[in-house]
Amino acid sequence: MNSIFHLFIDDFLIIYLDDILIYSKNEHEHLNHIKLTLQLLRDNQLYVNKEKCEFGIDQLNFLGHVVTSNDIRVDENKVIAVKNQPIPSNATNSRSFLGAVGLYRRFIPNFSDITAPLTDLTKDNYKFRWANKEHAAFITLKEILLTGPVLRLPDFNLTFIVVTDASIIAVVGVLMQDDGEGERPIAYESRTLNDVKSRYPVHEQELWAIIICLRTWRCYLEGMTFIIRTDHKSLQHISTQKYLSRRMTRWVEYFQQFNFKIEYKSGKENVVADVLSRLYALQLSMIEDNQHIDWPLLISRYLQHGEFTDDVPKEIKELIKKELYLFIYDESLETLYHKINNEETATYVPYISRLGLVIKTYTSYGHIGVDGI
Repeated sequence: MNSIFHLFIDDFLIIYLDDILIYSKNEHEHLNHIKLTLQLLRDNQLYVNKEKCEFGIDQLNFLGHVVTSNDIRVDENKVIAVKNQPIPSNATNSRSFLGAVGLYRRFIPNFSDITAPLTDLTKDNYKFRWANKEHAAFITLKEILLTGPVLRLPDFNLTFIVVTDASIIAVVGVLMQDDGEGERPIAYESRTLNDVKSRYPVHEQELWAIIICLRTWRCYLEGMTFIIRTDHKSLQHISTQKYLSRRMTRWVEYFQQFNFKIEYKSGKENVVADVLSRLYALQLSMIEDNQHIDWPLLISRYLQHGEFTDDVPKEIKELIKKELYLFIYDESLETLYHKINNEETATYVPYISRLGLVIKTYTSYGHIGVDGI
């Protein structure tokens, strides 16, 4: 199929195995593209199943994603499997869950940081122990996917912006474009730092974040002029520095195939990536210092199993039993609600998600103020 359609691929056509996707800017172009495609099929004595074909639509499901004329989002029918995933009871279950959510990692900011506790459970010689930080990661991943994250489609007539940052446990990046309505994400990327890379000097970790993003988004960036934003000022002059380590020399050589400008933004201004890299690490460290700071997350497990795990302290057990009447757990939606009064309830937001929610609200609506949105 690829050899037959090689002239049309990435121009107006995408092929995955025996699936053909035709995309066009307007109706007139679309009719012409369909005609060219069908004619080529006929010339090669290939046939399509009419019942499985759709023509002239502005939204379709393709490979687990919903693609529209403006953006791309997760397919709710596919995410339902993640929603119904029970709490993992062993390393195999954890690996299965990570595989399911990994399909949508480009939609999830800070994916590697969030999944770190669950990834540890899949390692050899690692004792499986489901505690608060693992449960927080599990709930956070479900929350992000079930809220329907949306990414804009890339426009090759606009300038790409790569925003990167590094933390002590991961490097992250966001690919964005400004379509006149503000900078919107096209994809997220993150990688956990192993023991060796976690000991790199800070400037090398920041440079590694850029390398990861360039490799991941090479299909978008190669041959384009784009902008890289970093909060490490020395990287602005990386190509002219005289003394580089062997590792950095290799990375700078890799840069030569791209045409970009590095912009410096302080951590305070570089909100997008800086928040991604610091937020989860900060909250996770607080949870590790106080294992049960988010004790309401244990309510759902207690209601499902009627008992606590052995690692829950006695005072937390007593606190949950005492405050249980203030919460409602909807098992069908796997959602915990907190009673505000006798008539109103509010979805309980896990501690690990709160700062991110505040920042997301701030970037979308500006300063909320005392009167709220």
